[in-house]
Amino acid sequence: MIINNNLIINLIYSNDIGGRWRLDELLRDEGFISDEHLNLEEFFDVFGGIELIKDKHCIFYQSFYHYDLLSLVTFLLYSLASLNALDEKLFEALNIYKNTNVVSKITDGKGDLLLLENDKSDLFLKLSYIKDSKNIIHKNDFYFQDLFIDKTLWINTTKVTLNEYFNLLDKISKIEPELSNNSFLNELKNKWLGSVIN
Repeated sequence: MIINNNLIINLIYSNDIGGRWRLDELLRDEGFISDEHLNLEEFFDVFGGIELIKDKHCIFYQSFYHYDLLSLVTFLLYSLASLNALDEKLFEALNIYKNTNVVSKITDGKGDLLLLENDKSDLFLKLSYIKDSKNIIHKNDFYFQDLFIDKTLWINTTKVTLNEYFNLLDKISKIEPELSNNSFLNELKNKWLGSVIN
């Protein structure tokens, strides 16, 4: 399968009582963030998920097994760093897959691997969701191999998604600034929102 004209990446916030909202919904004040997460110190390790959608309605990957939202943000940031789509001076430490075929990867809580790699053509990336060898395949486990995604489409879509995340952080940081100013997330937010490449 090739995705070359429509891709949506949603990051999803989960609160402690089971509520889930896409970040773009929270930015529009649809849904709510639990009171205890309304500063960046506490938002650092909130639970979350990710979904990948093609053709505006077909969810081909969705997972809430990655423990926290920041792990998923890191997966996306690593992908941009690998593709030289970030300001190197600001995000140099993120380019950990330099000189490899790997663009980014993340292992979920079940041990399954979401792997993004370069394709030989240099126009596409290959995305695979690979089962851990110890796991049994269940009815709702949808593994896939070498799904081709247009590289420019991935970069642009990922930037939209990360803009949502960092704009939400900016919104949260203004609620209790004294609890947010010195946090790691505040530093990361300021780097992203101040980056000229965005």
